[in-house]
Amino acid sequence: MGITVPTHVAAVSTPDDDRPTLIIDGEPVAITNFRSELPPPAPAAGRVAFVKAAQNDGLHLDDDGLHAVARALVDPHAAAAAVRSQLLTDEVVGPANLKALHGHVYLTEILPGLQPRAGAAASAVALPKVIGGLGPDKEPQATITLEFRDGGHLVEYLAQVVRQTRTMGRHYEASILTRRVSQPVLLHPGRIEFEDGSPGFDVVVARDGLTRIMSSWAGLLPGLSADELAAAIVKMLLATKSARKATDTQTSMHARGRAQVLQDLRARFAQGAAGPSEDAIRIGQTLILPARVLISFESVGAAAVGAEYQFDDAVQALVASVHGEFEPWEGSAADAAAIQRALPRAVHDEAFDSDVAELAVGRHSVKDVPKIFGPEYPATALWRAVLLASWFCAPTEFASLKRHLRDLLGVSRIYKKDYAEHLMTLIDLPWRYSKAASRQQAARAWGNGGPIPHDIIGVLWDPVPTDDFTTLVPKALAGDTNARCTLQVAGGIALVTDKVLLSNTGSAFTAGLVPFRSNVNDVVADLGRVDNTAGLWQLARAANAFRAGRRAANSYTPQEALRRPPGPGAYTIPWVDPKNPAALTYDNAGQLRPLTTYHLVYLSNPQRAEEEKEEAKKKALPGTALTETAAEKMARLRGQVVQQLQAGHDDFTALVDLSSTDPTLQPALGDRELWQNLVTVLQKLNGLVFTNEPPSPSLIDSEPEDEPDEEEYADEDELG
Repeated sequence: MGITVPTHVAAVSTPDDDRPTLIIDGEPVAITNFRSELPPPAPAAGRVAFVKAAQNDGLHLDDDGLHAVARALVDPHAAAAAVRSQLLTDEVVGPANLKALHGHVYLTEILPGLQPRAGAAASAVALPKVIGGLGPDKEPQATITLEFRDGGHLVEYLAQVVRQTRTMGRHYEASILTRRVSQPVLLHPGRIEFEDGSPGFDVVVARDGLTRIMSSWAGLLPGLSADELAAAIVKMLLATKSARKATDTQTSMHARGRAQVLQDLRARFAQGAAGPSEDAIRIGQTLILPARVLISFESVGAAAVGAEYQFDDAVQALVASVHGEFEPWEGSAADAAAIQRALPRAVHDEAFDSDVAELAVGRHSVKDVPKIFGPEYPATALWRAVLLASWFCAPTEFASLKRHLRDLLGVSRIYKKDYAEHLMTLIDLPWRYSKAASRQQAARAWGNGGPIPHDIIGVLWDPVPTDDFTTLVPKALAGDTNARCTLQVAGGIALVTDKVLLSNTGSAFTAGLVPFRSNVNDVVADLGRVDNTAGLWQLARAANAFRAGRRAANSYTPQEALRRPPGPGAYTIPWVDPKNPAALTYDNAGQLRPLTTYHLVYLSNPQRAEEEKEEAKKKALPGTALTETAAEKMARLRGQVVQQLQAGHDDFTALVDLSSTDPTLQPALGDRELWQNLVTVLQKLNGLVFTNEPPSPSLIDSEPEDEPDEEEYADEDELG
């Protein structure tokens, strides 16, 4: 038998890839699923068939909401068949059952109403009021009303949602142009209403998947900045066509306006589909999205919130479950979602005042403070914070909120440190935008114990009204607990917000930024001791200086001050004279000395600060063993790394700023070789940072604090 000698197979030529291509970021990319035709426009009969099928099925949604969904659907006939065949999916969330219709919708019909990722973000535009839809018997329905002040507020808010989503989320337009959106977005019906009496209209609101929605718009409308994209999206979504008859509603005029936008896109697609042209590819790949549309709500157990909150709470829970388990939000956004769901539960339990809760989440404004708490309280952002803090500290309210946070987060205990951290997103709402530059450091301080002393959390105290916090110092020194707590909370919040009281870590001590290491809440507690005259005066001065709409000069780093000196609107938190606490300190030019972090911490406990100084001197004496332990060296190196990276960031920003003022100085980095070297260094740093990520802190595993056991708040649920 002969031996078969293996031979090479002759090369076979493959036919050219006939898929259309698009240049994305300078590279040709094949479009994998482009179709040369769009689905035909849905006939009115198809929309009517869907509405009738839903009505016959007894879904908990009014006719206006059903018609809004029908307009958004690409194939309402198929949706009607799905309803008749009981092909809706159930989403069971706690005591609620949400029925979802799966289908495809038009991008031009989706209003980006709420961005949960931005729950703790700096926002220049106020959130709308969210009111759940109720049926004729006051039963919850699968819809919400978004109430805006007026049409201008709606426009500004939608533009803000677009900008925030593009800033905070990823950009998927390259993937979407290549393969379309593959994962469904979460939608439900809603209604837009206005406080000024302007006529409202019905829409379909997006609740999850906004990053995919905005990336689709960016793919459809290329080359636009975030502001330009926002303006273009809002114009298309709010397009209207004038009434054809006297009975036309605002809803029908908006619906026809969006229909015209869709018709124009269809015409542009048809003109370029044969090629296809770039415009046709962009329209074909972005115009239609898969969706889960919530169209019914049913209670299946004891409700934890009032009827008007039940549907929205269930939707929030559904969205939070996705982002808690699979696609985590930034920590403060998760905190905001949890505490905002806990509040209406406490109200439903009659353990928290509804007006105070509405103020906390922004449905009442700062000007409403005297109406809610009494005319003796000033209508200022800081007084809003102090009054809210007193409610969050009160025993009944604290126990109820803590219990609900525990249930929502699925943890066995909530320590005071964790509780205080959740409060930040409610406390800082009025100044979150104006003080965005210091918010990151403020968030760390809230996470380091926060500006509310832990010994007054779970304790009843009443804020003492005043328009001059220094008048409370003599009362606090005389033993008035309410005055002392008012000073601690007002001054502590002001100092944390203005970046004077920072997260007091070991690296800060090693770097000499503070005289000793101490948690933020302990510093505030020590400043407010009844025997600390200077500390109480310092708290009062900080509270008096605070301005919600401006930035404190104290919050500027040296590099920031050099690059952009504090403007005339900046204010200074003064440093009180330790020898004469009622007086302030001045420099040789007669200007107020700004308070520093070091001096603030020193004032909280001068004796401890002096002891630390003496200990440092002993270590520095000749002949003294200065052997640095591994732990001490690591703490020192951590501080140096943070300081050096921050200095590098500030220098880089200054470099970019200089290049932007003079075209002859561009590019900022000089040449590509330097840029490539910088990229290499950053890649190495990124690798080191992410491969050494500490484990996520767990509320369950938090270190116990010196606080009473849960049994102190005796309540059968608390014992669990």
